[in-house]
Amino acid sequence: MSKKKPNPFGKLKAVVDHCVDLRDERDAALKTAAAALARLEATVDSDTATQADINATEVEYEDQVDAFVGLAKTLSAACDSAVAECNIAVLTVIKPEDMAKA
Repeated sequence: MSKKKPNPFGKLKAVVDHCVDLRDERDAALKTAAAALARLEATVDSDTATQADINATEVEYEDQVDAFVGLAKTLSAACDSAVAECNIAVLTVIKPEDMAKA
C-alpha cells in the first residue's frame, strides 16, 4: 500500500485564507479611520467644540490611522508569505525533468 502524499497546496490555502481575513480587517480599519476623520473635521468646524474636544478627537483619529497602518503592514507580510508558500508548493510538485523543457 502506498503512502498518500500530502497536498502541497493545502498550506497555501490556509495562508491565502489568512490574507483574506487580514484584508477584511484592514478594510474595516480604513472605514473606521475615515469615520474618525469625518468626526475630527466636524469637531474642528463646530462653533461649540473646545480645544480639548478637538485634541481628543484628533488623538482618536491618529489611533485609528495607526491601527490601519499596522494592519496594512501585517497584510503585506502575509501576502509575501503566501507568495513564498506558492513557490514552495510549485517546486514540490514540479518534476525536474520538465523544468528543462520550460
